[in-house]
Amino acid sequence: MSQLAHTGTLTWKLKVANAHLLTGRRPVLIDTGPANARALLAQRLARAGIAPGDLGAVLLTHGHADHAGGAAALITPDVPVVLGASDRLITERGHNPELVPTGPGARLVKRFIDPDFPPFTASVHVADRMPLDQFGLEGEYRVVGGHTAGSAVVATPGVLVVGDLVRGGFAGGSIAPGFAQKHYFSDDPQRDLGLVVDLLDEYRPTRVLLGHGGPLDVSAARRRIDKLAGR
Repeated sequence: MSQLAHTGTLTWKLKVANAHLLTGRRPVLIDTGPANARALLAQRLARAGIAPGDLGAVLLTHGHADHAGGAAALITPDVPVVLGASDRLITERGHNPELVPTGPGARLVKRFIDPDFPPFTASVHVADRMPLDQFGLEGEYRVVGGHTAGSAVVATPGVLVVGDLVRGGFAGGSIAPGFAQKHYFSDDPQRDLGLVVDLLDEYRPTRVLLGHGGPLDVSAARRRIDKLAGR
C-alpha cells in the first residue's frame, strides 16, 4: 500500500453534524461541527491521539454553520483550512444564507438552527479540484455545487464523503442512519441526489460518508438513491 493511500476513517457526531477523520501519512479532518462543539471535537481528537496541530488539513464540505462553525479555531500556518471558493462569503460573514426546507420536518428543524458562527477566511479556496497527496492521502477534493454553490466532496479509495448532498436516517441520523434520504435543506434536492448518483458511478466507492447520519453501504443504498434522484 502506498504511503499516500487512505488507511482508515473515524466518524464523530458533533452535536448536530458529523466530522470525519481520514488517516494516511497524516490525519485529515473533514468538517468541524458547529462552533459550540469545539470542546467535543478536541476531546475526540485527543482520544484518537491527535493534537489539532497534527492535522495535515481541514477540508470543509461546505460553509454552513453546522459543518464549518469550528473552523476558525483550527486555522494555523501549519493546518490549512480548505473550502469551495463559492462558499467564501458564507464563512467570511459567519452567517448561513437562507435555508430552503425540503419538507415539514425540515421546517421544524430550521427553527432550532443557529445560523451564526465565528467568521474566518479559509487558507485555500478551491474552484474545481485539488489532489490530496500534499496532505498524505490518495484522492481528491472536488467542488461539485448543489447543496451550496461551493459544496465539495472528498474522494479517496473506497470512500466518498459527500457532505449534505444526501442524509441518512431519522432524528438527525440516530435512527436507521444508513437509510438514504433527501437532505433537510436544498433548493433542488433531486439535483443534489443526481450529483450523488453521478459521483457513485465515477468513483465507485464501497462506503459513502455523510454530514448527517450514515455511513451508507453503496450496495444497499444505491437503488434507493437512484429512486430519490428520479433515475
